[in-house]
Order: sequence, then C-alpha cells, then structure tokens
Amino acid sequence: MPRKKTPQQSAAGQLVLAIQKVQSFRSGTEQWNEAQVVMDRAHELHLASIAGTLAQVLKGKSIAQYLDDNWVACHPGVVAAVKALEAEV
Repeated sequence: MPRKKTPQQSAAGQLVLAIQKVQSFRSGTEQWNEAQVVMDRAHELHLASIAGTLAQVLKGKSIAQYLDDNWVACHPGVVAAVKALEAEV
C-alpha cells in the first residue's frame, strides 16, 4: 500500500510541476540553464520534504530565496506553488 503524502510533500511536488510547466525554453539556452538550476533545487526541496529535512536544507532561506528570487519573480506561474510550500514549512 502506498504511503500517504504529507501536505508538505504534496506542496513540494506541486512546485516541481509548476516549474515544469514554465520550463519550455530550448535546451542549451541561458534561460534553459537557469530554469534547470531552479528545477534541480525544487527536486532537492521535494526530496527533503520526503526525508523530513526541509528546514535543514533551506538553512533559514525562504522557498523563493532558495530557488532564486529573481527567477521566481519573472515566472508568476510558480508563485502560488512557492507560497503553498512556504505555508507548509
């Protein structure tokens, strides 16, 4: 039987999905490289939420700061997911 996800784990998964939706740049471009770094960080947050170590990974930073404040500000499609995960930290 699959284990039940916590609200934090669900929010972290939704953040990954939100980033995937806006990550439609051509591979190898500067925008793609930036988005890939943000995606990698979102995956780290998701794994940390599963392990119960999200606060330790963030080290006092907000979700947006951890991902990249500027990138998040330029992609309003991920803001709701960032806020949802922030509410679960």
